[in-house]
Amino acid sequence: MSAPSPVTLLATGGTIACTAGPDGALRPTRSAVDLCTDAGLTPDDVAASDALHLDSSEMTLADLDGLLAAIHAAGGPVVVTHGTDSMEETAMAVDRLLGGPVVLTG
Repeated sequence: MSAPSPVTLLATGGTIACTAGPDGALRPTRSAVDLCTDAGLTPDDVAASDALHLDSSEMTLADLDGLLAAIHAAGGPVVVTHGTDSMEETAMAVDRLLGGPVVLTG
């Protein structure tokens, strides 16, 4: 049995997770595991989980509360993939309500 991963990746959607639909519109469809696989990471390297699956311009306060709960539950270093439209608000909430170590990347 291997040791738990030292880092958790929480995906929320955003451009990094988008694929084009039949109409050409981009929608966040790719999972945290997909993103890790693309980066050459395995479950031994990173504990990957989907916290949300939406464009960050659509993020509500309830979504933010859920994300904060997921970050808190991870209990260790966390990387959050996040769309840029509301990343500033999420960063402020993490800073004021949780602290680190948390990295947000858009």
